[in-house]
Amino acid sequence: MLELVGLGAEPRPDLTLEAVDPAGKRTRIPLSASGEFTLDVGLAGKGYMLELRAAGGAPRRFAYDAFLQQVRAEGVYRLPAAAWKALIPLLTCVSGRVQVCRSVRPPWFPFDRPDLAVLQARAGGFQSLLESVHPRAEALVAWPVRCAPVCHGKVEVFVRTCCCAPIGPLDPPVVIRDLCEILDCDRLRPWPGPIPEPEPDPWPGPRPGPGPDPAPLRQRAFGRAAVASRALEHATLRALRRAGTVEGAPDVETVLWASRHLRALAQLTPEQQARYIEAIPDLRVKLCACSTVKVAETTLQEDGHFDVCFLLGSPPPGCTRRVLYRVSQLGESGWRVIYDGPARGQSFALNEEAVLRADPGAETCDQPHDWDAHPTPFVILEQVGNTWADLLIHSTLQNGERSFAGPLAADDGLVNPPPAGPVSVTAGPYNQPWGKTLNLRYQFHPKLKDLGAVYFRTRVVRVNASGAPIAGTEFTLTGSVSWRKYADDGSGGVKVEWVSLNTATPGLYAIPYHDPVWPWLGGQWHAFVQTDEKVGGVPRMPNGRYLFIVDIFRADGKRLRPTNSVDPAGPDDVNAAFHYRRLDGPIDAAFSNTSVVPHNALASLFRVDNLGCAGDIEAILKNGAPSNLNCQFLDGPASTTVALQYTARHANGFQWYHTISYKQGLTGPVTNDPPSAADVSSGASPSHTFGDLLAGETKCAFAANLYVRARHTNGIGRISDYDAADSAAFALSLGP
Repeated sequence: MLELVGLGAEPRPDLTLEAVDPAGKRTRIPLSASGEFTLDVGLAGKGYMLELRAAGGAPRRFAYDAFLQQVRAEGVYRLPAAAWKALIPLLTCVSGRVQVCRSVRPPWFPFDRPDLAVLQARAGGFQSLLESVHPRAEALVAWPVRCAPVCHGKVEVFVRTCCCAPIGPLDPPVVIRDLCEILDCDRLRPWPGPIPEPEPDPWPGPRPGPGPDPAPLRQRAFGRAAVASRALEHATLRALRRAGTVEGAPDVETVLWASRHLRALAQLTPEQQARYIEAIPDLRVKLCACSTVKVAETTLQEDGHFDVCFLLGSPPPGCTRRVLYRVSQLGESGWRVIYDGPARGQSFALNEEAVLRADPGAETCDQPHDWDAHPTPFVILEQVGNTWADLLIHSTLQNGERSFAGPLAADDGLVNPPPAGPVSVTAGPYNQPWGKTLNLRYQFHPKLKDLGAVYFRTRVVRVNASGAPIAGTEFTLTGSVSWRKYADDGSGGVKVEWVSLNTATPGLYAIPYHDPVWPWLGGQWHAFVQTDEKVGGVPRMPNGRYLFIVDIFRADGKRLRPTNSVDPAGPDDVNAAFHYRRLDGPIDAAFSNTSVVPHNALASLFRVDNLGCAGDIEAILKNGAPSNLNCQFLDGPASTTVALQYTARHANGFQWYHTISYKQGLTGPVTNDPPSAADVSSGASPSHTFGDLLAGETKCAFAANLYVRARHTNGIGRISDYDAADSAAFALSLGP
C-alpha cells in the first residue's frame, strides 16, 4: 500500500505507478484510489525501477528491490509530500534529495578553497569584497554550475532538540561575541580613510566579559553602516584566507555564515537584534541546551531523493526541533561521508524538503533514459571532463571517417562559444583550446548489445587547415582503463571493485553496458587523451587540430558499420542498424537535439594547445622614461607619472586577459588597471600619478603585480598552469 503522509481531507492526487526494465520498457502497475498495488516478486534482482508520477508532475524513481523489501517488511510505503503538513500524531516523515554540484573554479579566485565561498559572499551582499578580489567580479558571479543527483548511498537522519534560555538584555552581545570568535575580529586593523565620530554606545547594561568585547569590530560594526560593511568585509577576507590553511580555523561555510549574520546585526537596534536572534535559533547555540539523536536511516532512490518516517513525540515546552542529515557512499575502503549536516551545523525544519549538496567528489548516478523513444541504437560523444560535447565548436561537418569539410574556420576545434553580442573582457573564458589530459565519456545505447557490439576503440589523427588527415599522425589509444563496480563481498554485503576494460587486443576496450544486478558507479570515463604526452622527448600531439574518432566492434574483431554510412565499407566491416550521433544542444536548455553522423566512425574536432602565456615586467616608466634598475626609489612632485613596461601575450592568441595592480605598503589600498585582452609585447601600461598612488602618504613602497590568464581547458576547468605572473617593487616619495 502507498500512503501519502499528511494528506488529511485533501483529495488524493491521480498517481500512476510503472515498472521500468533496464532497457526502458514500461509496465503499468494498477494503483487503487486508496493506494493499494501488487508487485511482482519475480522481477526482484533484475535491475527494475519503479516510477511514481502525478499528473503533470516530475516522477519519483525507486529501486524496485529496495521498494519491495520495505513494503514486504511494513506492508506500506509512506511518501511525505513537501507541499502538505504531516498531521499523523507522533509519526514524523521527512523528505529530501541529494545533489553534487560542480563548477569551474574562477581563475581570479585567490584561495585554494572552492569558488563557492566568494559566490556565497556575493549572495550575502559583500559586493566590495568581491571587487577587492577582482575588479570585474560582477561579470563572473554567474559562473556555470552543473548539478547531478546522487542515488547510490545511505542517509542517516538526526533530530536536534534545543531548549533555549529566554532572550535577555545580554543576549545580543553574547551572540555577537560568539560570531566574532569565528571571524577573529580582534585582528582587525583600522580601515584606511577617515573614521566617523564615535556614536553613543548602543549596548544596554554592562558589557559581557572583561574589557572591550571585541573593541575593533564594535567601533565599526555598530557605528555607521558604511564603515561597518567595510570592516566586516575585511574580517571576512582574512578569515577566508585562514580557512583550510590554519589548524583548527573555521571552515569557509562557517565564516560566511557568521559574516552574513554579523552584517545583519550591525545594522539593527538592540531591540531589533533580540528579535532577529529569537527568529534564528542557530545563533543561540551557546545559550541553549541541545541534544542530537539519530532517529532513522534510509537509502537514496534512483533519482536522488529519499523519504523516511519515524516516531517522534512532542518537544518539551519552550523547545524547538530541527532535522539534520548525514549521507555516505560505499567506496573501496568502506563507507565515505559525502555530506555531514551535524558537522556543518546545517539543519532543516521537519516539514522542509531538504536539498543536500554533497562534496564535489561524490559519485553521481546516470539518469534513466527512455530508450523506447528512439528505437535505433546509437553511439555519441557525451562529455569531455565536465563539459558537454554540444559546446564543441565546428563550422563545418564531418565529411569522411577521418575528415571534416574545409576550409576550417579560425575557431574550429575550440570549445565554449561566446554568446551573441558584446561580452566583457573578463567574461568567459570563451573559444578555449584544449590542453593536458582530456577525459572522454561516450554513451552506448543498450540495444547495441543486441547487435553484437562488445568493444569500442578511440583513435586520434591530426588534420590540416582543410580538415584532411595528415599522413603518419594517426594513433590508437592503448592505455589502461578501469571502471569501478559494485560487487558481492562474499559475506552478504556489497563492495566496490575495479574492473579493467582492456582486452587482449590493444586498443579495443569492453563496452561497459548497464548491469542490472551489480551496476557500475556513475561519472566514469571511457578514454583518456594525454595531449601533452612526449614520446622520445618529442610531443606526440604538437599544437594543432585533431580528430578524436570512436568506432565499435563485434567479439570476433569485425567492425560494425552503420547501414546509413556514406563511406565505403572496409574489408572487415559488417553492416548493422545503428547510428553515430552528435550532441547539438544546448544541453542545458529545456529542449536539445542530436544529429545523425552518416559515416563509418564518429569523429569530433579538437584544437589542442599546450603552450603557456608569457608575462614579464621589464622596466619602470617614470614620466614615460624606462628604467630597468633592480632597486628603484622614485621621487618627484605629485603630478609625476609612473607606469610599467611589460609583456603579456600568448604566441597562438589564446590569452584570456591580463591585469596589473599596485599594492601600497602592508595594508594600503590596491590600484587596479582595467583588465585587457590585448597581446602586449614590451608595451606601456596605463600611467598613474604619484599623488594618486600615495593616497595621502608622503612616501611608501609599492608592489606591482602582473597576472596573465590563459583560456585553455581540459574540460574539467580552466588550466591555470598556463597562466603567467610577474611582480616588481619600487618606492615613491613626494619631493620638489
